[in-house]
Amino acid sequence: DYLAAQILNKRVSIRPLAKDQYGRLVATVTYRQMLFIKKNAAHEMLKQGLATLYRGGNAQYDGEKDLLENIEANAKKAKRGIWGLKKGEYESPAEYKRKHK
Repeated sequence: DYLAAQILNKRVSIRPLAKDQYGRLVATVTYRQMLFIKKNAAHEMLKQGLATLYRGGNAQYDGEKDLLENIEANAKKAKRGIWGLKKGEYESPAEYKRKHK
């Protein structure tokens, strides 16, 4: 809901970075908030604690790995979104994948 509300009826730009092992596009997604303010969807999702940084093989960071890790660490510290949940209320994508392999 958060991301949809951020990008609905806005101009969105997608810069392809690679394809993953399943053939899905990995890209940097940006959108305009107001006329001159450009936002990065990954940054905003991480800031809100609504995403985790993928650290698996062939990860693509568009030269922003340190920045993305810092944004995620700040969200964790502030206990935003998933980072504010109690133990057992959240399962990371990596944990889910291990359980359902």
